[in-house]
Amino acid sequence: MLVIYNAARPFIKWVGGKEQLLQQLNMSLPQELYEDSFTYVEPFVGGGAMMFFMLQNFVNIKRVVINDINRNLTDAYANIKQEPEGLVYRLKHIEQQYLPIKDYEEQRTFYLEMRRRFNEDALSSHDKTALLIFLNRTCFNGLYRENAKGKFNVPFGRYANPTICNEEVIYADSELLNRYDVQILNGDFKQTAKAIDNSGLTFLYFDPPYRPLSATSSFNSYVKEDFNDDSQRDLAAFCRMLNTRKKRPLDALQLRLLGQEPRRHVLLYL
Repeated sequence: MLVIYNAARPFIKWVGGKEQLLQQLNMSLPQELYEDSFTYVEPFVGGGAMMFFMLQNFVNIKRVVINDINRNLTDAYANIKQEPEGLVYRLKHIEQQYLPIKDYEEQRTFYLEMRRRFNEDALSSHDKTALLIFLNRTCFNGLYRENAKGKFNVPFGRYANPTICNEEVIYADSELLNRYDVQILNGDFKQTAKAIDNSGLTFLYFDPPYRPLSATSSFNSYVKEDFNDDSQRDLAAFCRMLNTRKKRPLDALQLRLLGQEPRRHVLLYL
């Protein structure tokens, strides 16, 4: 039976998340994934909606490699995998400080201080992940955005009673990341080519940052380096390069372009 999510699900809200499209994506998966063991690779993991879906529905996955250029995000995955208890402890502490505050201006002041600490203080990786999740739960629209200096700059949101510490999700995600011993990479998406299984099936799911339709609709500032037209061309060249790694060429089944924005979601298996 198809499982959208049990307890394991994205622990953070991320622009372009695919939680609402999982049924559609599932309908486009190649039949081979139901028949053979395979390696799952996601070069732009973001919030991980597709990854958590795949890990809960395909027990025949033998290896998982995820990547993202955002260091704060990949550190969060690593901390959830390796030490969920410490993260839960830190989040509960922040929650106990923040939730009793009812005045909007006092909430905003608290938020801005946490944002300053996140951007400026020398923090442990675990402390920074806890602040990342707090900011994500309380910032405007749950955005993650960096300015040209690499500083998180999203303003305060307005939420009556946000969930700062979702203990069940953190522990469920940790269990799943450890069950499949997910390898977490940080950097350029092209490094995931090393994860291709040359003797077996590899399934790659690409969901790169948006290519803006206009200057005013642009939002791809997940990190200070924009994913611009040159980056899009690099991605196209990367897909062509991957095609040379196998003897069989890509066909209509092997390269799938999905959704109303067909260049956004690419499923590629080799």
